[in-house]
Amino acid sequence: QTKKRQTDFSPVRWAWNFFKETVLADDHKLLRKTLVSYLESNDAYLVVGEASDGDEALQQTLELQPDVLILDLNMPGRSGLDILPEVREKAPNVKVLVLTGRNEDWYIVRALRSGAHGYVLKTADESDLLNGIQKVVQGKVVLGEGVAEKVVTGLILGQADDNGELTPTERQVLLYVAAGYENDRIARHMSMTMPEVIEALAQAIDKLGARDRNDAALRAINQGYILLEDLHSVNS
Repeated sequence: QTKKRQTDFSPVRWAWNFFKETVLADDHKLLRKTLVSYLESNDAYLVVGEASDGDEALQQTLELQPDVLILDLNMPGRSGLDILPEVREKAPNVKVLVLTGRNEDWYIVRALRSGAHGYVLKTADESDLLNGIQKVVQGKVVLGEGVAEKVVTGLILGQADDNGELTPTERQVLLYVAAGYENDRIARHMSMTMPEVIEALAQAIDKLGARDRNDAALRAINQGYILLEDLHSVNS
């Protein structure tokens, strides 16, 4: 759902340009409503759009071009991690603050490598969240409480590969591998030829430093390329 931008210049809205427009993406409606109330009571933010899944979040961000996108990672359909690179590519002026319950090292590192400007856990109190949003809008990198040390650990241990990011096709192929599909079945589902599937697997195996297709799928899950929610949806 979206709110119309204010277009008149009445005294009540004389300072319109001082409002920071925000799109809020989270699949939990109650949390969204709570955050909307809190942000708008601050008199510095206007929530111009709300989204309950990744596709809707991407659509609203590209359409509305807000100052900041507050993004959950685990949503139905395409996840926050899935849309992050496209948001950064197509809406480079939009600041992205990840607000999530996922505190695993590889989620954090992957989100930051994908272009997030900040990462705050949902356990943060309201003042820390507001402070994080303010810093992100100012162009600063924000790491919430309990996040910074995990970023350091993830980078040191090489949680994010240095041989190149997996392409969407490589990720999708590995998702089907993780679901137990053989190459011919993957080719049918993805409308690819067998050589194309084999080439995508070879590239993914090389990038992940894996031994074989199954090892690559496992590493893709561990590094956040494949979310368990996606795997469950394939198997359902």
